[in-house]
Amino acid sequence: MNCIRRKLRAFSLIELLVVISIIALLIGILLPAMARMKEVARKTACSSNLKQIGTVIQLYQESNEQKYPLARYMPDPFLTTFPGDPGLPDVLATDLEEQSKVYACPGDPDAVFPVTGISYTYNASLAGRQLDETWFARRLKFTSSEVPVAYDCDGNTFILVSGTMTVEPFHMLRNLLFADVHVGNYE
Repeated sequence: MNCIRRKLRAFSLIELLVVISIIALLIGILLPAMARMKEVARKTACSSNLKQIGTVIQLYQESNEQKYPLARYMPDPFLTTFPGDPGLPDVLATDLEEQSKVYACPGDPDAVFPVTGISYTYNASLAGRQLDETWFARRLKFTSSEVPVAYDCDGNTFILVSGTMTVEPFHMLRNLLFADVHVGNYE
């Protein structure tokens, strides 16, 4: 029998190191991009939550002479000037379940939401008023696309009934729900 011998060619050490370094370079390029994509996804989910809250606030207004919900800026244990007023989730409970995940910002896994049931601060200066009765409209002459209704409760130290709570920023730019129900940032 005749055996045909093949010459097997293996990778040299240099070729293997070149392939490994190319893979490492690609990972180094893609890793920061993936982190940015993850932040964009969190911010988009947060914007969607605020948009849904805005829609429920509009439903509330339609049933209440176009007045904004009479609610405090944050539920207990946050200290407020109007301690008798309920939190926004309590007021909107007929149209949106109080424990709804809509109230949880994806960037707030363990700071504000577990304590209060909402990751968003409500603009209590709108509480119980129609938009044209607020100082935003009367004094500042803001249109509905300029008046903030709710926003991320982040990047601040808050006074609680007993003590304080420091919250790191959830996003690079704070998400805001405006009175015309669009979600954006201050420009």
